[in-house]
Amino acid sequence: MSETDLLYDSEQWAPTPDMPGTFARMAPEFTVVGEAWPCEGDGLGGAAGVAAALTALGAKTGLVSVCTRDQDCAPLRARLAERGAGAPCLVVESGRWASVAGSLSEMVRETDCVLVCDRTGSALAAYASRLISADRGHLPPVAVYTGDTARWSELRPELMAVSGQGSGDSAAARLVRLHDRGMTLTVPRRRPYRTWARPPHGRRAGAAEESGVAALALGLVAGLPSTTSAELAQAAADVTACLPDPLVCGTELLTMWLRDRRSVFVPWQGLAPLVHGHERAGRRVVVVGGVFDRLRLSDVDRLNTARQQGDVLVVAVRSDAMVRRAGNRLPIRRATDRAETPSTLSCVDHVTIAEGGAVPLGLP
Repeated sequence: MSETDLLYDSEQWAPTPDMPGTFARMAPEFTVVGEAWPCEGDGLGGAAGVAAALTALGAKTGLVSVCTRDQDCAPLRARLAERGAGAPCLVVESGRWASVAGSLSEMVRETDCVLVCDRTGSALAAYASRLISADRGHLPPVAVYTGDTARWSELRPELMAVSGQGSGDSAAARLVRLHDRGMTLTVPRRRPYRTWARPPHGRRAGAAEESGVAALALGLVAGLPSTTSAELAQAAADVTACLPDPLVCGTELLTMWLRDRRSVFVPWQGLAPLVHGHERAGRRVVVVGGVFDRLRLSDVDRLNTARQQGDVLVVAVRSDAMVRRAGNRLPIRRATDRAETPSTLSCVDHVTIAEGGAVPLGLP
């Protein structure tokens, strides 16, 4: 491959730098519905911001939005065109969307996912809800980005992303609550899963959230496990939070982030001073040990639950010598390789390789 890209398929959504062979890039098609507007500078807000974030992550994106007057649409269209987003772009004057019902219906049918942005309970979103409900059995997956789940529960979308302190329960297959410190994922018959922002998103919280929603929707279309989608969405949000306005996370930056932004590795003998430093700062440290030859779903849940019990999570990966002394089957991978896997999770702050001998902190 001549460029770093992301490979989307039913097995993975992962960086593939410098891999031999040819990969066909899947460009999922989205129709984004909701209020959109130009922001100060060159930014985009609302549904336009989500459409731009999807385009930056490699999707083909159409936009359906509304303006108070036709002349107000020009700056919005121009900025979308600069980013290659929103084509086709159906932007109509307020109250006239019924006249374009046929075009809207065609757009939502001929797409891989319909993403409705309804932060404020707009009339356009209500109209889109009725249209989608009437034809639900013939439509692709539906994702909703909202501040109130009650308005959309009857639709039973495949994904519901709830902003801030958004209220209500949801019948969505995946419910993700978004805030500037991370995300909380809820799926039926599974314990809630948290991600942690690095760093907190601060002044770019809105743009970071839009990038996170875009990545969640891409994960849905790619058929990724819900926890994998959440971690990738958190990474996309973190990248955007670190960029100057109006830039957002793209595939190349996301690949670099996933490759380079690991948890801080700590030598085994340096673990005790690190933990004591966190404790002096008033942070509660949780340490979890294990072999981690393969990171199973149960391991991910265990680490995520452990992180929720404190402020800092340290993963102590047992060295090859420790596993051998315990008489267990030798792991497939070396300890240095095994330490790489948990370091990619947002819940993990530090990773160390337990060498045995004088064991700091009384670890087994």
